[in-house]
Amino acid sequence: MKISCPSCRYEKETPREKLPSGPFMCLCPKCGHYFRLPADPEGVPGDATGPVRVETSAPPAPGVQGQGEALPPLLTGEVEPEEPFTERETAPEPRGPLPDWNTSVATGPPESPDAWDVEGLWPEERPAQETARGGSAKRHRLSFHGRSVALLKIHLVNTLLTLVTLGVYRFWGKVKMRKYLCGATELMGERFVFTGTGKELFAGWRKAAVIIFFAFMLPDILSRVVHPSINLISLPAAAVIVPFATVASRRYRLSRTNWHGVRFSFAGSPREYINLVVKGTLLNILTLGFHSPAFHVKKQSFWRENTFYGTSPGRYGGDGADLKGPYRKALLLSIPTLGLYWFWYKAELMRYDWEKTTFEGLSFSSNVTGGRLLGYTAGNVMLLLFSLGFAYPWVLARSIRFTSGHLKMTGEIDFGKLGQAGPGEGATGEGLAGILDLDLAM
Repeated sequence: MKISCPSCRYEKETPREKLPSGPFMCLCPKCGHYFRLPADPEGVPGDATGPVRVETSAPPAPGVQGQGEALPPLLTGEVEPEEPFTERETAPEPRGPLPDWNTSVATGPPESPDAWDVEGLWPEERPAQETARGGSAKRHRLSFHGRSVALLKIHLVNTLLTLVTLGVYRFWGKVKMRKYLCGATELMGERFVFTGTGKELFAGWRKAAVIIFFAFMLPDILSRVVHPSINLISLPAAAVIVPFATVASRRYRLSRTNWHGVRFSFAGSPREYINLVVKGTLLNILTLGFHSPAFHVKKQSFWRENTFYGTSPGRYGGDGADLKGPYRKALLLSIPTLGLYWFWYKAELMRYDWEKTTFEGLSFSSNVTGGRLLGYTAGNVMLLLFSLGFAYPWVLARSIRFTSGHLKMTGEIDFGKLGQAGPGEGATGEGLAGILDLDLAM
């Protein structure tokens, strides 16, 4: 019988006897998309005479994927089985062992690059969640199933093809990495899906390059030929372009991210963020930095309350007055600790921001500490320095695992109330962020 990937339309004949009778998850070896296959009433996945019927968490957006864009073949990363949480942080262990056909998922790559990776499901026991003690609210945690070795393979192939194509392939390589990272991240039994394309990123980069030329390169050339003061034009340009790139890039990335079949989006405008940054920076200068807590809360409110899942926005109830005490304490302890105490202050900000964030029946909490944050940051720096950058895939995996390991969600989402988000954003802002090397980790 045929299994068809809903993202890239890749099809593969698979013997029925190797498939389970119930629902299961499948990993496409071509595009890395992770999708669910249901069971029919007779216990056989899909239709025996045609391609399998698919229940996917994110159908491909029209004009985004599956529209004839040809990409060079890449190595497909493998997905590891979920590592159970300790104590009551996960659902009870499955009652029976996984079938023999799933052994390759746990022990290594599939037998051939054309093989499907299949993971069995126990519908009554997934997603991994727990009932809070003393109440009916359910707790959820992000799970990252990615493998560092698989990320390294993707990174090495991307680097090689980027060199061969004189840098052109890096846009397709970036998409390949994002697809793998999203597909390996799970929440409530559903994987995230990134639907952007290399063609979009390349087109956005070309538009961004024109903006960068007229905003920075041309004034620099004229300042050398005509008069040095012409270069001052770049200062107001930078004050506008950097916030614009930050907002526009987030709008693009969220509009290409799906979960449970619903797109994310960002409604904040670049003009609003530019005004926020300019005013906040000036007030920080005038108050010698003591406006920083209020400035932090305003920025978090902008990012979180303008982030939508479908038609539902996030909510943030932070107050700058709550952070004045911790900020003054950080200032006092920064000198005797040689600045290291700022990791503890940063961890306190992270815990506070998540505690004040809610979304559609979900509340958040974080247990990150300053010591853990310091160890995590130092580990990433050491990995990158001693590996000359080759440990970048490990840093990515560590980043996602660190975030997911310290974040919990409590409550339920009524998916029936969610509408679909509007049309997606163009990739010009993403191109600007790439050229300006802005860190927009999400």
